[in-house]
Amino acid sequence: MPFVTGADAVPELSDAPLHPALAQLQADQWAAGKRPPQAIGHEAARAGMLATALAAPAGDDLPRVEDLAAPGPEGDIPVRVYSPDDPRATILYLHGGGWVIGGLDEFDRVARRLARVARARVVSVDYRRAPEHVYPAAHDDAQAALDWVRTTCADLPIVVAGDSAGGNLAAYLALEARDAGEPLAGQVLAYPVTDHDPSRASHLQFAKGTYRLTAAAMAWFWDRYVPDVARRTEPRVAPLRARDLGGLAPAIVVVAGHDPLRDEVLAYARALAEAGTPVSVRAYPEMEHAFLSSIGVVEDASRVYEEIAADLDVLLGG
Repeated sequence: MPFVTGADAVPELSDAPLHPALAQLQADQWAAGKRPPQAIGHEAARAGMLATALAAPAGDDLPRVEDLAAPGPEGDIPVRVYSPDDPRATILYLHGGGWVIGGLDEFDRVARRLARVARARVVSVDYRRAPEHVYPAAHDDAQAALDWVRTTCADLPIVVAGDSAGGNLAAYLALEARDAGEPLAGQVLAYPVTDHDPSRASHLQFAKGTYRLTAAAMAWFWDRYVPDVARRTEPRVAPLRARDLGGLAPAIVVVAGHDPLRDEVLAYARALAEAGTPVSVRAYPEMEHAFLSSIGVVEDASRVYEEIAADLDVLLGG
């Protein structure tokens, strides 16, 4: 989809069954006794996610990968920098995991694929997680990481990117960058959290979700990161509620059909377009939440990187 603006620019997502490979993977996970994070607690959920990541095939090979640190509000923030030959941009990447789970190793394959296909230097951020560090700790770390990128990687255009909770952080950074008069080249929002409204149709339709995300798990993530319910509608963590969504960096929005977050993702894309922010929506009706991590499982998990790269071609001039 080309970048568009204006009312009615973002269509509805067509219905489609869950991709057979993902349906089989889900069945295998349940048969193996996989339990959701709210049933086992954040420490066990983190350990399980890390074990799965470390058991997966190695990610794409790159000329240089460095573990560094960016100064943060409460100490150094670990970052991992992935550098292909001749990068054309720097992408600040913020991983998913409900602000609670996930980290550099868990999303290493995602960052490597993004760096290789998008031909960009990718800076992956190990921001502080809940429940040890509640809102707005992850947002503060994301901003500190962007400040560090601006001082150390100023040689290239800067794009912010993230998936799920990381997409929420990236959307926040785009708003802050506009308000600070420090423009970004783009924002990549893969199935981002954009609002706290569990009454949306997709939350109800996909309440049981897939093993990647259920409505109950999403509620549990909110409880861990933003325990003060009154703050869950602040635009910082619910960007759909921002007063002004115009004048932001062009947005590449990835939406999955089988995702409790589907409707808030589409609502945010529409709100951006209606406010005059250019939007390219990449829709995958057969996919589930977090499918960027399904590299090697389904073709769409590879195609999405190609489509993101194609949109970046438009924004960065090829």
